[in-house]
Amino acid sequence: MLKTCIKYDLRAYRRYITLASVFVLTATLVCGALFRFFAETTMAMTNNPSEEVSVLMVISTIAVIPAYFCVIGLVISLATPSLIALWRMYTHFYTDQGYLTFTLPVKRSTLYLSKIISELIVAAIALAEFLLAALTLCIIIPPTGGDGIIDPIVLSTIGDGIALLWNGIGGWLIVCVLLGIVALVAIYLVGMGLNYLCLTIGCVIAKKHKIFASIGIYYLVNMIFSLVSQILMLFFVSGLSIAVTLAVMQNRTGPAVAVILLIATAIASVLAIAFHFTTLGQIERRLNLA
Repeated sequence: MLKTCIKYDLRAYRRYITLASVFVLTATLVCGALFRFFAETTMAMTNNPSEEVSVLMVISTIAVIPAYFCVIGLVISLATPSLIALWRMYTHFYTDQGYLTFTLPVKRSTLYLSKIISELIVAAIALAEFLLAALTLCIIIPPTGGDGIIDPIVLSTIGDGIALLWNGIGGWLIVCVLLGIVALVAIYLVGMGLNYLCLTIGCVIAKKHKIFASIGIYYLVNMIFSLVSQILMLFFVSGLSIAVTLAVMQNRTGPAVAVILLIATAIASVLAIAFHFTTLGQIERRLNLA
């Protein structure tokens, strides 16, 4: 049944994924072309200033404005899956549609888990598109000094950076990358759990204006959570900095980074479990829509 729920949830995301992919591709090409035009014009103005080049410089400077909006759009595309998931959870669980949702022969925990998994999948697609767009911009924006589109210097720089890391920590690089992905998923689950919890509490305690109540609760909880986490982070970072310094001195940078990622994953996993189980408990006990 979980597989069926995930399939229907992902089917609902299909239109968004298509539109987001088209937008990211278009924004990347437009942004890259405009910034490349500005970079080449600036180089031409530096090497051979003339009246014609000055006019092009003014045009390219104005053209940078829509390029910045494209960059902002690319950044917003990262947060869009979370907003869509919150809206879907609100409409499916906490509005009149919830009466229909909870009459389905499916456990509420299954419905909730389906929301989590489907959002993770869509967020992973959005992150992959964003990273690909960022890499594309880094490759095509710098002027090559010739007629080519791709700047080989950027590619060689990226390759040199990876080779430097590999020479420094060896096979630990693969371990750290995999642990970094796991840590990123755990941290995203923490944010997702906090969003779902605040939405649930707001919809449970408020009879009207549930969304505004949820937003207010989110800012209150997030403020307290941020304050506590920053205080704990000071001690955590201080201890980690000493450990990393000692590890670097002993040529054990790879294992040290791996341990740090494991600790971060463990802490994030505990918080994510607490948030999600609290949210599910509120749905099971206090939200009586069936």
